[in-house]
Amino acid sequence: MLQRLLRPSSAVGCAIRSGSASTFRRFGTDASKPKREVYMFGEKPGPRKWESWEAQYYFFMGASALVTIVGLTYKPETSIKAWARDEAEVRNQMIEEGKEVEMGVNYSQRKFGNVWAAKTVGERPVRAADADEEDDE
Repeated sequence: MLQRLLRPSSAVGCAIRSGSASTFRRFGTDASKPKREVYMFGEKPGPRKWESWEAQYYFFMGASALVTIVGLTYKPETSIKAWARDEAEVRNQMIEEGKEVEMGVNYSQRKFGNVWAAKTVGERPVRAADADEEDDE
């Protein structure tokens, strides 16, 4: 019994000898490839034709990438180090010119017309122009 199992299969040998393709078995695959009826994304192979929305999509994606790159390149420097550097430069310039420097006043924003001041530490700062109007009253 064991000898029969270890022997080469006689069924395969018979199928080859007899030439009968119907009894010949390939284990794991089909003898013929089925013809492809469905294509990925519904497009047959070959030169591709753009759909109506694709040109607009690519244009706006490119334009938004360009705007993002330009915007990030020219964004203002808003770090605390940049503010402190500008403030120190303006204060040193004021001291060299002989002007008095007051604590609690933001001088570096004068070039933008934006001066904020606080009378005491912890108080909410107000615009210097608004503070002058309050003092006049």
